[in-house]
Amino acid sequence: MQSWGVWVDGALYFESSDQTRWARNIARDPRVGFGMQLGDMTVYGEAAGDILRGVDRKLAARIATQYAAKYGRAFKYRPKPEQYEKGPVFRARLEKHLVRSR
Repeated sequence: MQSWGVWVDGALYFESSDQTRWARNIARDPRVGFGMQLGDMTVYGEAAGDILRGVDRKLAARIATQYAAKYGRAFKYRPKPEQYEKGPVFRARLEKHLVRSR
C-alpha cells in the first residue's frame, strides 16, 4: 500500500490508523517491504515494522518537521507534534536495501 513517509534517524516513519488491515498485519508480522523513487534514483528495501503509540516530544517534533518539509509546500500538510505524541505512528527500521539509478 502506498503511504507518505519520512526518514528520521535512519528509520522510515509513516502515518495511518492502527485499525487498517495493513496495521493489523504489521502487528502480526513485522516484515515490511518498500520502494521509493526520486528522479532516476530508486530505493527498495526490507525493514522491521512496528507501531509506536505516544512517542516522546522530541521525536514527535522531528517527525512533524520532516513531514512539513517534504509535503508542506506542495500539499500544505503541516502536522503538529501532538499528533504523534497522542496517536499511533508506524516505524520501519531498515534491514536490507538496494539503490538503483537508470
